[in-house]
Amino acid sequence: MLQKDVVAVSIVAALIVVTVPAVALSQVDDGGGVAPPSLAPGGALPDNSTLGPVANTGVAPHKFDDGLYDRLTELAGATFEDGDYGVYDGERYYDVLVVVSRDDGDGRTPDETADENKASVVRTLEEMGARNILAAESLSFVTASVSVADVPGFSLNEEVYRIGDGEQEVVPSVDTARRTTHATAAELAAVNALPRSAVPTGVGVTVAVVDTGINSVFLNGRVVDRSYCSGDCSIVSGRLVGQNTTNVDHLNSAASTHGTQVAQALAASGMQLHNGTASGVSILDAMYGDGSGVQITAFVNRVAHLLDWSHTRAADVANLSFGLRSCNDTSESAFSLIINEAVDKGMVVVSAAGNSGPAYNTVTNPGCAHNSITVGGVNDRTPGQLTMYTESSRGPTTDADRRMVPHLAAPAVSIQTLNTATGSATSPRSGTSLAAPQVSAAAALMLQAKPELAPAAVKAA
Repeated sequence: MLQKDVVAVSIVAALIVVTVPAVALSQVDDGGGVAPPSLAPGGALPDNSTLGPVANTGVAPHKFDDGLYDRLTELAGATFEDGDYGVYDGERYYDVLVVVSRDDGDGRTPDETADENKASVVRTLEEMGARNILAAESLSFVTASVSVADVPGFSLNEEVYRIGDGEQEVVPSVDTARRTTHATAAELAAVNALPRSAVPTGVGVTVAVVDTGINSVFLNGRVVDRSYCSGDCSIVSGRLVGQNTTNVDHLNSAASTHGTQVAQALAASGMQLHNGTASGVSILDAMYGDGSGVQITAFVNRVAHLLDWSHTRAADVANLSFGLRSCNDTSESAFSLIINEAVDKGMVVVSAAGNSGPAYNTVTNPGCAHNSITVGGVNDRTPGQLTMYTESSRGPTTDADRRMVPHLAAPAVSIQTLNTATGSATSPRSGTSLAAPQVSAAAALMLQAKPELAPAAVKAA
C-alpha cells in the first residue's frame, strides 16, 4: 500500500468507537452422561425450543450455532441420493465444527483439558461412523462429517462445548472496481517521492493471510510457508525456499487474485508504486483453495484449520478478509470461539467488517468475535474529506451484547492493486478486504517496535 496509507491508518485509528476488552475463552459445560437419544418420531430432530419427545434426555440444542439446529431438522426429514453433497449410501452427513470444553474443574490447564477432550471427541466420532474426522493441532476444535441422525446424541457429550455450522460458505469481502477512480498520476508521484528510510516495515513479524492464495510476485521471498486443505481438511504444507518471486505453479490467476491483492496491500515491495504498508513482514499463505490452482468453494471447517495452521506456524498476526453470516447469534459462534482462543494464545486477528453497508447490523463473521480487530472502510479519495466507504458494513452486533463494531476503519476506496495474479498491471479495487490488511500491517509495525505487546494491547492501541 502507498506510504500515505501508513499515515491514514494512524489517523483513522482515532475513529475507534469503543475498545472492547479481550474476552478469554472460558468454557463451562453442563452436559453429561445421558444415553444418546434416537430421532424423534417421523425422523425429525427434537424441536429446538421444546425438545419435543426427548425433553427428559438432556439434548443440548443450546450448544448449536444459531440456525444450525433448524437446518439439521430440515435435513432430517428429507430424502437424498448418492451424488448429492454430503450423501453416502443415501444418508446425509453434515460438516460440523466442534469446539471442545477447556475447563473440567479438575485443576488441569485449559490446554491439557482441551487435548484430552479432542482425543475423546475423535474416538466418539469414530465409533459413530463419522467421516473426515480431523482434530486441530493447536486450537481446541475438531471437524468432521456427521450423520444427521447422530447429531442429537452427539450434542450430549460433555466434552462438546459448541457445535458450529462447518458448511457455511466463505465470501471474500472485496468489490469490483465499480464506483472507484484511479489515483491521479500527480498523487502517486508525490507519494512515491516521500522518504521511506525511517519508516518501519515489519521486519521480524509474521503475518498469515487466510485467503484464496497468493502469487508471490513483488513479495520478494517473504512468503515463507504455504498451505492448503486436502479433501478431509488435512493441511498440506510446503515450506518455500529461496527468493520465490515467481512461484505460481499451483495458482490460477482468477482464483488467487483476491489473496494476491490482500497480500499486496499488506506487504508488496519492489514495485515502482503501490508498495504495501508493511513491506518487510514474513508471510504465511494460508490458502483455502485445494492446491490445484482452481479456486473452490470454501467452508468454515476449511478456514478454521488454516487458522490453526497459522497459529502452529507462530504467526503474530492473521488477516481474515472474508465474511460468513451476520453477527446474529445469541452467544459466541464456534468460529468466533476459535478466533478468541487464538487471540488469547498470542495471535492478533484482524477481520474485515464486510461490504453490506450502508445498513446497520450488517457486520459479518469473523468480525463478530469479541477478540478480533474488526475493520470497516473509509473513503479518503476526496481532498480534504474523510467519509465512510458507502458499502462498509456497520454495527452494532445483533447478539445480546449489542457490541459496537467495526472497531476502526482504514482506507477502502480505489486501492491500487494487482488486477491479475501475474502482477502485470494495477487497477483500483474497493472493499473492506483491502482495509483489513492495512490494519494488519499497522499491527505488524507495532510488533516490530514492541514485540512484547499482547494482542489486547495492540487492539487497544
